[in-house]
Amino acid sequence: MNKLITGIASVIAAMTVLAPAREAEIPVLMYHHISDEGDASVTLPPERFEEQMKALSDAGYTTVTFDELYDYTARGGELPDKPIVIVFDDGYRSVYENAFPVLENYGMKATACVIGWSVGKDERDNVIPHFDWDEANEMIDSGVFTIGSHTYDMHDRAVKRDGESAGDFTVRFTEDYNRLSDDIYRETGGSVTVFAYPHGIYDELTESLLENLGARVTLTTDAGMNTVRRGHPEDLYLMKRYNIGGETDNDALLGAIKKREK
Repeated sequence: MNKLITGIASVIAAMTVLAPAREAEIPVLMYHHISDEGDASVTLPPERFEEQMKALSDAGYTTVTFDELYDYTARGGELPDKPIVIVFDDGYRSVYENAFPVLENYGMKATACVIGWSVGKDERDNVIPHFDWDEANEMIDSGVFTIGSHTYDMHDRAVKRDGESAGDFTVRFTEDYNRLSDDIYRETGGSVTVFAYPHGIYDELTESLLENLGARVTLTTDAGMNTVRRGHPEDLYLMKRYNIGGETDNDALLGAIKKREK
């Protein structure tokens, strides 16, 4: 009898060890412009970006996509021991020129949330250069990048204006979302499931609209760690992000994303 009890206990212990984790902590890093020139709050020099990617790799972090997070939360998929997500807002050409080669070299993945009207624009349009659809497709075909939405032309404010009715805003927001989604599908063949809120401004109406429009992930600019759970794909809404600017050194980066003590 003692042997039987011991055997049962061993089986239970083994099952416990092999049982998949029910939740995971996911840091999301928010980058913008990878350049030697620009606003330091949203601009990181290329050499610093490469140093950060090396530091993350050396610390054992593995980049995952939002599709992989959805698979984990909705279908019980697997995640690596130290998952991390990298997102670039706006779609600057510096991402193609300076971040893409580094990510590819380190075997990392990222998402670029583009502003629809600015794709392919440059100094002739009085804006910081943005990558075009050919460059986007090169990054996508490499397996390094996926493309998300940062609105087509609502980057100033993607919530209701003062005095605007909920119905009017619903029409305006839906048209904007669908316009960029259609562009992305036509130019890349991909579907939009990730939406980054401009300036991190959101409300209950935008969340409801985005869910109905098919977005699986919404991204804020609130700083903090995200906990996602198997069986809870709603955990991918209003995800927090750590903004990485020119003053973020490697120690600060690794300190911010270190797993919380259980």
